Amino acid sequence: MEPDTRPYTLHPLKLGFEVTDFDLSKVKDPAVIKIIKNDVKEHSLLVFRNQGTLTPEEYLEIGAWFGDIEPPILNHEKAPHKDIFRISNDCSQGMTRAGFSGWHIDGTYHPAPPSHSLYRIVELPTNRAATSFIPFTALLDSLPHEKRKVWDTLWTGTDDAKGIVHPLIYRHPETGKPVMCVHLGLVDHVYQNYGTPQQKDFSTHEFIEDIYEAIVSSDLIYHHEYQTGDLIISDNLALGHIASEETQLPRSQIGLRIMDRINVAGKKGPQK
Repeated sequence: MEPDTRPYTLHPLKLGFEVTDFDLSKVKDPAVIKIIKNDVKEHSLLVFRNQGTLTPEEYLEIGAWFGDIEPPILNHEKAPHKDIFRISNDCSQGMTRAGFSGWHIDGTYHPAPPSHSLYRIVELPTNRAATSFIPFTALLDSLPHEKRKVWDTLWTGTDDAKGIVHPLIYRHPETGKPVMCVHLGLVDHVYQNYGTPQQKDFSTHEFIEDIYEAIVSSDLIYHHEYQTGDLIISDNLALGHIASEETQLPRSQIGLRIMDRINVAGKKGPQK
């Protein structure tokens, strides 16, 4: 089955595409799964509308199309499965303040960060609380030459206890495009020319401010305002993301928000 015979229609968003009137729970044909995987690889973000009837097992099966499921390090007792991370604005219903501390990809504290992240809205608050995404390749292409040269020399550590250090900029293991491994909320050390005789510390404050300003001053950010039943499949290595401030508002103000996230284990760590 070729992309021009795909069983769904891609409707363009500012970043990626949305798919309507297509039930992911009914997908069993390997050819259709291949098309979905190729579309995610090419476009980085697919939003499937009206997937509210998926069971946790069906949701995990969709995640497994992309690789082994990576269990969350922490989870909530209300999580529907040990491999599904439950997020909420109510601490009695899920983990609060998740994804809010800074622009990031998921799992920078792993030797190989997750290849994909899936987000499913379970309970939609009245404000539709957005997740924002930024395409890293386009951001890097937009940088002034001198800034890009500096960024190319930087490496970050997000968990010194494990000694895990990643290059800021590297080639995506599947597409070969330049992407970034970064978590502005967790980075605790920045190096320049790591592992070489020229290695030296780089200001963490300057690093965070510089990347933050480059992201928020660009016109590349896509703010996804959720609809009931939304399921997002994203290329975690190609896109940075952050939960909006509105996601943190209390239940008494915006109603209950519940999101279930799945991470797909990475196969290869960032390499220069």
